[in-house]
Amino acid sequence: MAVYEATLKGRDSIQLHVDEQGGAQVKVVGCTELLSLVRKFQIQHGANPMNWPQPVGASHSELLLKEVLLKAKGQWNYPYDHLELCHCRS
Repeated sequence: MAVYEATLKGRDSIQLHVDEQGGAQVKVVGCTELLSLVRKFQIQHGANPMNWPQPVGASHSELLLKEVLLKAKGQWNYPYDHLELCHCRS
């Protein structure tokens, strides 16, 4: 079983536990906005997060959910790929 996670340290966290057959469970700790978003996706798209579409929007909840879904599907790319990054560009 693989575990994928997206976190805002000290705040919100989403974990996907994906089994070998492609089934997955989602575990969420966070604010009401994040909990509501995940619940909405469960109702609209089913219990398996691997079948969910990417959220559209720029709220922290939508970005966290998008990040963890992309990680689980092997499509996540970090926002930058430089070894060193000046503080003004991060």
